[in-house]
This record gives sequence, C-alpha cells and structure tokens, in this order.
Amino acid sequence: MTCRSSRSPPLAAQHPCYEARVPGSLFAFAGAVLFGAVALVVHLAVLLSVWRAPELSRTWHYAALLPPVTPVAAWRSGRRFAAIAWATAVSAYVAVRVVGLYIA
Repeated sequence: MTCRSSRSPPLAAQHPCYEARVPGSLFAFAGAVLFGAVALVVHLAVLLSVWRAPELSRTWHYAALLPPVTPVAAWRSGRRFAAIAWATAVSAYVAVRVVGLYIA
C-alpha cells in the first residue's frame, strides 16, 4: 500500500505510513523549555551579581546586558563560579535544542 492515498482515514494512527514521533518531540520540547528556563534564571542571577560588583567599571556593567558578555564580566569581577554556571547552563540548553532537532 502506498503512503499517498486519496482518501483520508478518520484517525492518523490507522494510516499505514503513520509514525509515532510525538513522544520524542514532546520530550525534546519539554527539555528545551526546562533548560531554557534554567539558563534564563542563571543568566539573570549572574547579571545581578555583575551589576552589584563594585570592582567593575560602569562600561562593564552596561556591556553585561549583552548575553555573551555576561560571563566575561562575571569572570573579570572575580565571580568565577557564576561565569562557569552561566556557560554550563547555556551549553546544556544548546545541546538539548540540537538533540531535539534530530529527534523531531
């Protein structure tokens, strides 16, 4: 039987060419949302710690508003753990998104 039939079945699951890809896509979406939320919270926490750092100039404070500059500013202010946590959270989010592209 070919996959290109002219009649449409009442349920997609009854079609012979139906592939159940919904659970993998759903897990990829849920993982992306979860890790995205974690990355956002970590980014805001690092940004707040950079803004409270007295040893940074005002230029670094404003530059830290750009997400790629935030861990650099945290590292320069001596908050090494915050910079590593930011990089880890963003890397995990990117990895989940890339894996989700291959699942979906």
